[in-house]
Amino acid sequence: MHRGYEVQIAGGGDEFHRTGSIYSLAPSSAAPKKFGEWQTMLITLDGNRILVDLDGQRVATLDTASPTLPERKQWHEPKREPKRPEAGYIGLQNHDPGDVVWFKEVSVKPLK
Repeated sequence: MHRGYEVQIAGGGDEFHRTGSIYSLAPSSAAPKKFGEWQTMLITLDGNRILVDLDGQRVATLDTASPTLPERKQWHEPKREPKRPEAGYIGLQNHDPGDVVWFKEVSVKPLK
């Protein structure tokens, strides 16, 4: 939970916890979709920057080196640590027991 960054895939929630947000660190401007509609999400990790595009529109950005991150408001939000690993694993998850999430294609490629 406190080792990396989470880009939210679940719908609902406020702007810091909805689809496309960098969970509790950067808000998402994404509009809600109807249940069952496919979405395309592109997550770009470029040095200290995280960019999230949803269906071709930029919905969230985060400069991980920024000294002005929003305050931690709930116990389940990530700690505001000054430095997180730049290498590691990618996790895909669903949210709660019984939730169903489908991934049509998942791929990783290096930046040029």
